[in-house]
Amino acid sequence: MNSLKKIELKVKDTFFYLFQLFLKKGKVESGILDGRNLRNILLLRPDRIGDTVCSFPLIDSLLKSFPQIKISIFASSKNYPLIKDDPRFERIFIYRRNIFRDINEILRIRRAKFECVVDLLADDSVTTLFLSQVCAVGAPRIGLGKRKFEKFYDFNYAPESDCRAHTIDINLKLLDAFGSSYQIAERHAPPYVDRQTDNRIVNFLKEAPAGKIGTPVIGFNLSARGENREWGYEKSRQLISKILEEFKDCLIILISVPSERFKGERLEALFDGRVIQSPPNAGLTEISALLSKLDILISPDTSLVHIARSYRIPVVGLYAAYKEVYRQWRPFNQEDGLVLSYGGDNIFNINVEQVFEEFSRIMRKERPILS
Repeated sequence: MNSLKKIELKVKDTFFYLFQLFLKKGKVESGILDGRNLRNILLLRPDRIGDTVCSFPLIDSLLKSFPQIKISIFASSKNYPLIKDDPRFERIFIYRRNIFRDINEILRIRRAKFECVVDLLADDSVTTLFLSQVCAVGAPRIGLGKRKFEKFYDFNYAPESDCRAHTIDINLKLLDAFGSSYQIAERHAPPYVDRQTDNRIVNFLKEAPAGKIGTPVIGFNLSARGENREWGYEKSRQLISKILEEFKDCLIILISVPSERFKGERLEALFDGRVIQSPPNAGLTEISALLSKLDILISPDTSLVHIARSYRIPVVGLYAAYKEVYRQWRPFNQEDGLVLSYGGDNIFNINVEQVFEEFSRIMRKERPILS
């Protein structure tokens, strides 16, 4: 741990020591709300894209069970591009980690007078605990995964540390706090994509050099958050070669963030139109639309896995077996496709044969006659 991180943690500990003297719970003694009596609630989701996607089934279930509820969200600059036009949300507020701008945003939230705050950050977070207290003073607070801070929430669901449940199912447990049931919830909830964006992706696929009706479309995600999730150029090249050799009539689309398109340029040049890159400068909604059109996705552990599975697209996911965190973040509701690395908190020692074996198993299960 570097010195700046140590200082940051020390400051947070000191702040929390002083802050906790003023912490209060809401006004719900039983911890259970009557969702039929609520009109506007605030979700705290100031974190990453994948976490947000895994919250959509909970949000959709709330809206279906209690259609009178208006849901707003305190999001982050990271997940905002995915939800900025999403009709699920009445209002979207942005947590920017800038004290002056965040104070102004909190004041806007307080004026909305939310009746309930739901903290979806599944951990003991000083940040979201603070936000849950100041965004709607006196309103009931629902928490997820709180242990040390559990006493400051009216309702909290904290799975055991060795829980094997997927994070989507863990999120859905919060339906109990509203008097609903997670057992009847729909567990696949895609991001919102407008029709114009969807049509652009349809046209992109029609114009692809190797694209034609009936051609299997394979997505290959080259980008990942952190070097420990990057698989490497040479292994990617070898895998693409094996796929094209075995499944001759297919189109592979390389997906990367705009700043890393150079990773796909060399690969694209090797395979004569059968391998192309996703549209340049594609945003999250365009990538979501693209994922919905795939026959299968190959990806390290990133948000694209969760977006693809929200459309029920099969995924070959490359995960580190380290501390078994993959159990909560694996491709949801899917028997095959999980490829694990046992070399620490990285995917470096996953070999080409492992990935190709899982890929072939899924492809042949979905389409018995391909090659």
